[in-house]
Amino acid sequence: MSKLSTILAVTLAALLLAGCGKHPSGKVEDSTVQTWTIIFYGSAYNNLSSDIKSNIEVLSREALPLYGAKKKLLVFTHCARNDSDFSSPVNGYLVQMSLNYKGLPQFDTLKTYPSDILSTDPAVMRTVLNDAAAAAPSDHYGLILSSHGTGWLPEGYYNNGERVFRNSKTASLEAPANGFKVDLSDDGLPKTKSFGAEFYRNGGNIYSHEMVLSDLAAGLPYKFDYIIFDACFMGGVETAWELREKAGRICFSSAEILAEGFDYREFGPALIKDNPSPEEFAKAFFEHYDAMKGAYRTATITVVDCSRMQPLADVCRDLFDSYRGALSSLDPSGVQPYFRDGKHWFYDLEDILVKAGISQSEKASLESALGSCITYKAATPSVLNLIDIVSFSGLSMYLPCDGSANLDNFYKTLAWNRATGLVE
Repeated sequence: MSKLSTILAVTLAALLLAGCGKHPSGKVEDSTVQTWTIIFYGSAYNNLSSDIKSNIEVLSREALPLYGAKKKLLVFTHCARNDSDFSSPVNGYLVQMSLNYKGLPQFDTLKTYPSDILSTDPAVMRTVLNDAAAAAPSDHYGLILSSHGTGWLPEGYYNNGERVFRNSKTASLEAPANGFKVDLSDDGLPKTKSFGAEFYRNGGNIYSHEMVLSDLAAGLPYKFDYIIFDACFMGGVETAWELREKAGRICFSSAEILAEGFDYREFGPALIKDNPSPEEFAKAFFEHYDAMKGAYRTATITVVDCSRMQPLADVCRDLFDSYRGALSSLDPSGVQPYFRDGKHWFYDLEDILVKAGISQSEKASLESALGSCITYKAATPSVLNLIDIVSFSGLSMYLPCDGSANLDNFYKTLAWNRATGLVE
């Protein structure tokens, strides 16, 4: 058995075992049970390193399938040594985690990746996911993506705004060599995961390389039965539509997710079973955070069936066209937000259209389309004790009248806009 990475070894040292073994032959697998491979992809060369390592530790205690069973759990990580060291080289690792014949945790390193990789590079992601499928071929695949997230936004925009556009006429997004600058100042609130970001330090500044939605779609080499985003702001209609050919169902949050992330203690019952349920996983996450107090009582969560999104696109396309004038003059302060600190790019999809003045019959058609594709949704009364959740359709969306010309130009490249014409 190969050694675990230094990063994981520190976190899981107490659990590592020497040697491998088969499960006793007395356990007979049902030959009719289909095989599943669940892949955890941790892009954590950033200030979430310790949190993602903690998530993996919980997985190692709570959600391990039997060695040789029809369920496989593979974990890929590229973690910084700690939450502030973004200079030390660290390898990436693909590890299979299981229970050995004694019922104790076992970790097998399947592949080691060079320390100079960018896990936010779609080519790297494709390689890792193809390696995972080759190591654990299955009838079904599930994917958990854990990192920072900035929804549909261009790379670097969340932290840098309009400065990321080098050429305003073409909305060029050519990133500087070190990536885009990141602000990690402490605002006194619980740390959040605000998919994909790797940090690099240059002098006194920290920079980030991020994945945009089109890169993420390009990085997924095959279709997954479900994709779970343990990352902020990914719960937008833009994300679901961009990835509709890459996933059967998508589980994500419209607002920020606390850095502690999903409640992986519930990973096993929800996902390591014959018919894995992202809905049960989402419900466990919501109930975990809904029981918290203060700013920690923070959760918005949605599961979308991507195969049933076309009616939503059809309804929205007609409504965007009919209410274009009202949408362009809408007062953003009256629309349900999912953001703070002026990061005004994530509003509630349904509330945008309701405040634009759609009729009761049009609202009923919209709600029917949303209900058809959303299989689970829940939200706490507020996010971080700062954002009251009054209206929650389950999906966020860009509000062009509270955006910019550069963002509009970038938005036109998204599949959702091509399908619905939100931005002309």
